[in-house]
Amino acid sequence: MAFDKLALMQFTAGAMAGSAAAFITCPIEVFKVRLQSAQVRSVHFTPTNTNAPTFALAHYMQLMFKKEGFFAFYKGLAPHLIGITPSKAIYFLMYERSKIWLGNSGVITPGSNQLHMVSAFIGGSTATTITNPIWVLKTKLQISSDKMRRRGLMNLIKTILRTEGPKGFMRGLSASYVGIGETALVFMVYERLKARSSHRREKISGLDLENILSYVTYAVTAKSIAAMSFYPHEVARTRLREEGRKKKYIHFFQTLRVVFREEGRRGLYGGMSAHLMRVIPSSAVTFVTYECAMIILKNM
Repeated sequence: MAFDKLALMQFTAGAMAGSAAAFITCPIEVFKVRLQSAQVRSVHFTPTNTNAPTFALAHYMQLMFKKEGFFAFYKGLAPHLIGITPSKAIYFLMYERSKIWLGNSGVITPGSNQLHMVSAFIGGSTATTITNPIWVLKTKLQISSDKMRRRGLMNLIKTILRTEGPKGFMRGLSASYVGIGETALVFMVYERLKARSSHRREKISGLDLENILSYVTYAVTAKSIAAMSFYPHEVARTRLREEGRKKKYIHFFQTLRVVFREEGRRGLYGGMSAHLMRVIPSSAVTFVTYECAMIILKNM
């Protein structure tokens, strides 16, 4: 199979995977960002509210629906789709290409954990750097007031340029780079589980329920392990991207220290339940869509 054709299939399958996952899990993504937001937590969480996680996952979602309506759960969907579609396309393309390049060069043993980790880091760093401005816009749209949202995306872009300059679009990038470690761990565990299974990619000639369930199992297991291990970086990244926080939250590790000092361990893990509710099914949808899309594209 020609290199260009295979690369195009990987790029296309990655875009399809990201888009499917983004649309399905957008409501939980909005909810998760609000739970991580210092602005939301300052209003809805107090030191005496010992049932904060339960409150957050049930009552606050109900309040969102009553006060803002159904479409509140899809705020920021457009930039989310615009961001995640090229992000996953670039990620999977660079990941698959890196596995081939590094494996053929003899630098890293083909099929090893190290190969999957390094390839995932290359794919992640490339995709993260290119799409970070879109994630900044998405986060600000999701936590902004109705007045700010009504002004539109272009007004938000102008506001960021006027108040923070071009560097404002790169806020949270350091935390995103730390998050690449999570994705690298996901890919390593996923590939290892796949390699130990009798249903390997090269043996798959079609789509059936057994194969799909295998992909779901691998993805859920891998993402569960990685997400719980790296969660505090998600909180730090959201705080860094918040509007009006540039003096308080400066860089990744400083943000972690401030959050821990002011809010304790609960602050570092705020919104984790909602985060897991989103990323685990999102990971399953992403990997299943990618694997199935590759099978379909190869057979076309």
